[in-house]
Amino acid sequence: DYYGKVIDNYSKDSGKEVVVPLTYFKASLIPANDLERGPQYPVAGKTRGQITKATWISHFPNAKEKNDHYNSQVNYVEKDSNGTFFMTQLTKDPKDSALKFTNNSRSLLKIKRNLELLGRRYLHEFNDRITQTNLKNILDSYLDTWKQNRTLIEGNIELVDSSIDPTLTDEQLVIAVNIKFNRTTEVISFNINID
Repeated sequence: DYYGKVIDNYSKDSGKEVVVPLTYFKASLIPANDLERGPQYPVAGKTRGQITKATWISHFPNAKEKNDHYNSQVNYVEKDSNGTFFMTQLTKDPKDSALKFTNNSRSLLKIKRNLELLGRRYLHEFNDRITQTNLKNILDSYLDTWKQNRTLIEGNIELVDSSIDPTLTDEQLVIAVNIKFNRTTEVISFNINID
């Protein structure tokens, strides 16, 4: 959620200005960001978070409000001489985890979807060490691409079958995906010491 409303400078239907939520502009930035960089890059900040075509924004928080918004997981925008920018990318994830950031949540969805697609190719194959080794290598290789693009700092696959977990049948294979997301810099503070 973003705090504030925006006037879009053009509506195709009426040819007039209309009030829209800030998420309207956020949603319009996501596809281009994903094509150019990937979902692992936040759509926020001075590099990728600029709002264009907005003629009015209802609220720009002061320093205390920014801190309050951030701690309450409410996103906000800022304006300076270079433009107007989304400056936060928080989700409503209640835990203090990597998933409280939209870039990680969106990356996780893509990782999960692609791992499932890769894994489906091994359905109805022999549930033996050869198949399991091939599957593990392909899934680990896929996670390596996310480590190489700096999304993940850790990522590996563990396969669990009935030889490890006796509650599983011989036809079942459980794939444990262990990942740790890289962090993004969300706040920069300067302490200037003068002698």
